[in-house]
Amino acid sequence: MPPVAVPVLFSQSKKRLMHDKYGEMASVASKVTIGGSAGGLFFGGLDFSELMALISVFIAFSGLLASVFFQYQRNKMIAQEMREKLNKGEEDDR
Repeated sequence: MPPVAVPVLFSQSKKRLMHDKYGEMASVASKVTIGGSAGGLFFGGLDFSELMALISVFIAFSGLLASVFFQYQRNKMIAQEMREKLNKGEEDDR
């Protein structure tokens, strides 16, 4: 008896790709769920005043980082100007 041809809706490679895609989506959904639960657990236990204190600490820390960054840039610029002045002064002396 000859083999009977069975209609195939998806080839094995397409099935594998779909399985990988859905597996990846499930993994991301699981991570988001865990992250949301952890965030809800953390922020759900805070009062309004505690939440505002936490936000203000974050804002203050962000301001400190910005201040340090711009101070570093300013010091770098001043050092470059001083080097240029010193090099110019040496050229004038010659």
